[in-house]
Amino acid sequence: MGLHGVSMALKPSTLVEFLWSLPPLKGLILTGETDPRQFKDWIRHHAPTLRRLALEPEESYNSAFDLEHLMILAETPLPLLERLSINIKRTKGNSDEVS
Repeated sequence: MGLHGVSMALKPSTLVEFLWSLPPLKGLILTGETDPRQFKDWIRHHAPTLRRLALEPEESYNSAFDLEHLMILAETPLPLLERLSINIKRTKGNSDEVS
Protein backbone atom coordinates (compact mmCIF):
# COMPACT_ATOMS: atom_id res chain seq x y z
CA MET A 1 0.00 0.00 0.00
CA GLY A 2 1.83 3.09 -1.22
CA LEU A 3 1.28 6.63 -0.11
CA HIS A 4 0.91 9.42 -2.60
CA GLY A 5 2.37 12.72 -1.42
CA VAL A 6 0.88 15.91 -2.79
CA SER A 7 2.44 19.30 -2.22
CA MET A 8 0.06 22.22 -2.05
CA ALA A 9 2.79 24.35 -3.65
CA LEU A 10 1.41 23.51 -7.08
CA LYS A 11 -0.67 26.10 -8.91
CA PRO A 12 -4.19 25.76 -7.38
CA SER A 13 -5.97 24.91 -10.65
CA THR A 14 -3.30 22.33 -11.53
CA LEU A 15 -3.56 20.73 -8.10
CA VAL A 16 -7.36 20.54 -8.27
CA GLU A 17 -7.22 18.89 -11.69
CA PHE A 18 -4.52 16.47 -10.55
CA LEU A 19 -6.30 15.31 -7.39
CA TRP A 20 -9.60 14.84 -9.21
CA SER A 21 -7.90 12.86 -11.97
CA LEU A 22 -6.67 10.24 -9.49
CA PRO A 23 -8.79 7.22 -8.66
CA PRO A 24 -9.68 7.02 -4.96
CA LEU A 25 -6.42 6.41 -3.09
CA LYS A 26 -5.47 4.13 -0.20
CA GLY A 27 -2.94 6.59 1.18
CA LEU A 28 -2.50 10.34 0.86
CA ILE A 29 -0.06 12.87 2.32
CA LEU A 30 -1.13 16.51 1.93
CA THR A 31 1.62 19.05 2.51
CA GLY A 32 1.19 22.81 2.65
CA GLU A 33 -1.75 25.17 2.62
CA THR A 34 -5.11 24.28 1.07
CA ASP A 35 -8.49 25.94 0.90
CA PRO A 36 -10.94 24.16 3.24
CA ARG A 37 -13.57 23.82 0.47
CA GLN A 38 -11.09 22.06 -1.81
CA PHE A 39 -9.85 19.96 1.09
CA LYS A 40 -13.43 18.86 1.79
CA ASP A 41 -13.95 17.83 -1.84
CA TRP A 42 -10.66 15.90 -2.01
CA ILE A 43 -11.23 14.08 1.25
CA ARG A 44 -14.75 13.08 0.23
CA HIS A 45 -13.46 11.87 -3.15
CA HIS A 46 -10.83 9.64 -1.52
CA ALA A 47 -12.66 8.83 1.77
CA PRO A 48 -14.17 5.47 0.77
CA THR A 49 -10.74 3.91 0.16
CA LEU A 50 -8.33 5.86 2.41
CA ARG A 51 -6.41 3.74 4.88
CA ARG A 52 -3.67 6.28 5.67
CA LEU A 53 -3.91 10.07 5.71
CA ALA A 54 -1.22 12.55 6.72
CA LEU A 55 -1.60 16.33 6.95
CA GLU A 56 1.73 18.11 7.14
CA PRO A 57 2.10 21.91 7.24
CA GLU A 58 5.12 23.41 5.54
CA GLU A 59 7.58 25.43 7.61
CA SER A 60 6.62 28.66 5.84
CA TYR A 61 2.99 28.48 6.97
CA ASN A 62 1.78 29.32 10.46
CA SER A 63 -1.00 26.75 10.36
CA ALA A 64 -1.71 25.01 7.09
CA PHE A 65 -4.37 22.78 8.64
CA ASP A 66 -6.63 24.45 11.17
CA LEU A 67 -9.82 23.72 13.10
CA GLU A 68 -11.93 24.00 9.95
CA HIS A 69 -9.90 21.21 8.31
CA LEU A 70 -10.21 19.05 11.44
CA MET A 71 -13.98 19.57 11.51
CA ILE A 72 -14.17 18.42 7.89
CA LEU A 73 -12.30 15.25 8.86
CA ALA A 74 -14.58 14.67 11.84
CA GLU A 75 -17.69 15.00 9.65
CA THR A 76 -16.43 12.78 6.83
CA PRO A 77 -16.94 9.02 7.05
CA LEU A 78 -13.57 7.32 6.57
CA PRO A 79 -14.60 3.65 6.92
CA LEU A 80 -11.21 2.09 6.15
CA LEU A 81 -8.93 4.64 7.84
CA GLU A 82 -6.26 2.92 9.93
CA ARG A 83 -3.69 5.67 10.38
CA LEU A 84 -4.15 9.44 10.66
CA SER A 85 -1.20 11.77 11.14
CA ILE A 86 -1.65 15.50 11.68
CA ASN A 87 1.45 17.57 12.28
CA ILE A 88 0.60 20.75 14.16
CA LYS A 89 3.16 23.52 14.09
CA ARG A 90 3.85 24.66 17.64
CA THR A 91 4.02 28.32 18.57
CA LYS A 92 6.19 27.70 21.62
CA GLY A 93 3.51 28.52 24.16
CA ASN A 94 2.43 31.92 22.88
CA SER A 95 -1.04 33.27 23.68
CA ASP A 96 -2.62 31.56 20.64
CA GLU A 97 -1.43 28.16 21.79
CA VAL A 98 -2.25 28.31 25.50
CA SER A 99 -5.45 30.36 25.64
